[in-house]
Amino acid sequence: ATDPRSIRDWGPASVQDLERRIAAASQILREVSLILLRRETADERRLIALLRSTVLASLGFFAIGATGLWVFLRARAKALRAAERARAAAEAADRAKSDFLATMSHEIRTPLNAVIGLSNLLDNTDLTPRQRHLVQTMEAAGGQLLEIVNDVLDVSRLQAGRVTLADGPVHVRSFVERLVLIINGLPNAARLQIASRVAPDVPARVLGDDSRLMQILTNLMGNAVKFTASGRVDLEVSAEGMDGGAPRLVFVVADTGPGVPEELRGEIFEPFAQGRAERLRPHAGSGLGLSISRGLARLMGGDVVLLRSTGRGARFALQVPLREAPAETTKARNAGTSTGARALEVLVAEDTPTNQLVVRLMLEGLGHHVRIVGNGLEAVEAFGSGNFDLVFLDIQMPVMDGFEAARRIRQMGGRGADVPVVALSAFTQSSDREQALAAGMSGFLPKPIRQRELAAAIAGAVAPVDRDRRDPQPG
Repeated sequence: ATDPRSIRDWGPASVQDLERRIAAASQILREVSLILLRRETADERRLIALLRSTVLASLGFFAIGATGLWVFLRARAKALRAAERARAAAEAADRAKSDFLATMSHEIRTPLNAVIGLSNLLDNTDLTPRQRHLVQTMEAAGGQLLEIVNDVLDVSRLQAGRVTLADGPVHVRSFVERLVLIINGLPNAARLQIASRVAPDVPARVLGDDSRLMQILTNLMGNAVKFTASGRVDLEVSAEGMDGGAPRLVFVVADTGPGVPEELRGEIFEPFAQGRAERLRPHAGSGLGLSISRGLARLMGGDVVLLRSTGRGARFALQVPLREAPAETTKARNAGTSTGARALEVLVAEDTPTNQLVVRLMLEGLGHHVRIVGNGLEAVEAFGSGNFDLVFLDIQMPVMDGFEAARRIRQMGGRGADVPVVALSAFTQSSDREQALAAGMSGFLPKPIRQRELAAAIAGAVAPVDRDRRDPQPG
């Protein structure tokens, strides 16, 4: 067999080296043919001369072709190496950008948790009308900053293709009720009439990503509230294509505001469109909301479109594929049922003093007994010597992080095997949620938190455990 090294070693080092080798072969052929011409007959000499000229011509054409091919292959190999280096550099830059944004999000969310959390707590106390207005203004400003942080992160994730969608049951009518409740709590919503209507033929339960649908529609209805000085904002939900074709669930948001200027209709979904539009600049926002909403909708197989309005105002539609969810069992219907307002023994691991204060005040305000520790190792030791109904773990802590603390609590067995463990984290990427679930956590609550969100997380985490203890399975 031919040694591969000999083939590699034979390869020319340059174009000049290739030309020298062909010239040497041509010279040897000339010398051999001259020797033969002196010794053979006339006919043989004519034949040898013809063969010599043909071979030399062939060598000349071969030299030109081989040289061109060699140059092409070398250039192609060089281009491939450069492309590979550029691809590796782009991937490294993308990872660095994502890591930077995740870190900055964490660092911004940590103090925001104190600003929004304490404002939320203060708003629930006895205040004068002027004090309440100031507190609500402060909380709203914190919410706007949080919205900008979320928008920047979502744009980065969409561009990098790192957005993952959940696929679970969505109770359409209760979903719409929650959405309208959220919108009614927005600044300036009180001056408007906000209404919703779900068509009778819309299925009770569909499959989709509840939180991402809520994000898109909160943006669309939030924009309607923001740009409508007076009048109303309406949400209509309908099902299309149920009698054939591709079924779609359609949410139409309409308002009585000034509408979208004709010159902006073509670019309204572009990132930072608000920054380029003089008429939109007085309104707060990053200008990313509609771009993110359309990106998420298209990821779901749908779209967000701007509809033509016959009168005053704007009309946006979210269209997503309609997939009916399987029939709900009795056990599933009871899964979210509250077990009552009993006081819980709650263990919280949080290393930031201001966030310790926020969580303690919120939990105590809900009637629970709280023990605070400063890192994951202290949480493991406290759980081993205590009797807790619920554990909240910050993710990023010194000594031991929340992931490792959750794993060690689960490894204890007994109550450690089924006690609800909920992550409290300023890291909000889907990979962080997945890592929390993989570590044995039963829930994930992103910062900053509000008291009503904390109460809902507690109910969702504790109710299934209480039900299983109350109604043990036979076996």
